Amino acid sequence: MVYAAPPFIKKYMIKINNKNYDFKFGFKAMLNFEEATGQQIGAMSDGFKLSVMVEIARAGLVDCELTKDELIDAIDKDMTLLTTMAQAFEKDITAVNSISEEAKK
Repeated sequence: MVYAAPPFIKKYMIKINNKNYDFKFGFKAMLNFEEATGQQIGAMSDGFKLSVMVEIARAGLVDCELTKDELIDAIDKDMTLLTTMAQAFEKDITAVNSISEEAKK
């Protein structure tokens, strides 16, 4: 059975250093995260380390030229960025998990 990308996985607009970036934690972001960290998304539990959240943020930012250090500096200036990206990540992962549960039926 083939499943299309769920319409509820969407891009979120996040402003970093006065520039807007799309944030989406879809399949490509999951792959980027796993390649960068060696961790599987599905094996993660509640309570991320901050370093993991930075990698989630980097993986989810679409067409973002910021380096890891620049992103950390931006989060340092505006901690709401981390909260916003974490909430978007949670919504997207919930959507992906619901597709996985449907596929098991």
